[in-house]
Amino acid sequence: MILAALASAAVTHAAETIELREGGRITGSLIREGGDASIKRVETRGGRIELDEVRVLRVEAPNKGQQQYAVERCRYGDSAAEQWKLSEWCRENGLPREREASLLSVMELEPDNAQARSALGFSQVDGQWATPEEWQRGRGYVLYRGRWRLAQDVQLLEERRRREQAEAEWLVKLRRWRADLGTSRGPAAYRELLLIDDGYAVNPVSQMFFGEPLPAVRRVYVRVLGKLAKAGRAGAVDALMRGVLLEPHIDVRYDCVDFLVELKPVEAVPFFIKALAGNDNHQVNRAAYALGMLGDDSAVEPLIAALITTHTFRTTPPGRGSADSISTSFSGGESAGAQASSAYPTTGTNMTTGDASKIIRRQVPNQDVLTALVKLAEGSSFGFDQRAWRLWLAAERRTSSR
Repeated sequence: MILAALASAAVTHAAETIELREGGRITGSLIREGGDASIKRVETRGGRIELDEVRVLRVEAPNKGQQQYAVERCRYGDSAAEQWKLSEWCRENGLPREREASLLSVMELEPDNAQARSALGFSQVDGQWATPEEWQRGRGYVLYRGRWRLAQDVQLLEERRRREQAEAEWLVKLRRWRADLGTSRGPAAYRELLLIDDGYAVNPVSQMFFGEPLPAVRRVYVRVLGKLAKAGRAGAVDALMRGVLLEPHIDVRYDCVDFLVELKPVEAVPFFIKALAGNDNHQVNRAAYALGMLGDDSAVEPLIAALITTHTFRTTPPGRGSADSISTSFSGGESAGAQASSAYPTTGTNMTTGDASKIIRRQVPNQDVLTALVKLAEGSSFGFDQRAWRLWLAAERRTSSR
């Protein structure tokens, strides 16, 4: 009789929330009368639970609304209709957790109760009730950082996160080793650089390469990139190809080309053929050198087109600085190619601007392009005569098709 009275009294009081150390929560009324102090006894709607004190992380006392709910819920019966009324009272009084408990009671009593299902966020999908979470997961989505995303997108985002973190860590190491070069720790730093074999290191090494002022150190980075390229690390070949075009020091460029010749990546020839049409005359010649070394016959026709390129220069009056090249394009004239040599024949009309400088268009013969052509033609040479080169190429194609 005494235990029954205590249980009844506990149910009429507001419930505490007991948060467990292993995770999870229990909502019920603590029974504080008598018993072992190391055991917490909780009266819940499903019955009495005993918890060891060490399992309890914290106990949240009920607020004023929850205390009022403890009294109010005794006024409603256990039918679905009564529990629905109690859920509405909870909604009006700002008690979402207690409202959810009442709505779940309605669903237990009437599984197809549309009002309770809808209030809990369920929707009908193909005739079946499903929560928004179940509906999203059924469509192949997963909850990732507060947003529903396709599983494939999550994989890409996670890979990106891992890559960014790893690259940041590599950059810290590379900067430390760079600072050690030239000191007593230089030999150890040099060895560490040459041991790099991680694909996540490609972008940081490239960043150090293109930002390094000393050619001797840039050659070290080229060796690292070459090793990574041989290991098939994505991005290493691209860095070497860009190095050929952008590197100002001839020895460093040649190092880049040597690795590309050894690897012969399929993307190299199209990359350098595209560079032949660039605006920078230096890069046109550097691309031509690489194509000649790679030895691919598909480069012959683009090289012929790049034998002579047309540049626009702004000439500056004395004392105002040097001339600046503005743009480059392919020459359309065949006759200029036949006569081109080390001189720069000028075509078009000079234009004078308001600051007394002049804009001049000039056709520039590209010696490295000619050298690459002679190499691919196995010694045949027609100088800068584009028409003669094209006639030779047509004859070669007719011969090979027989």
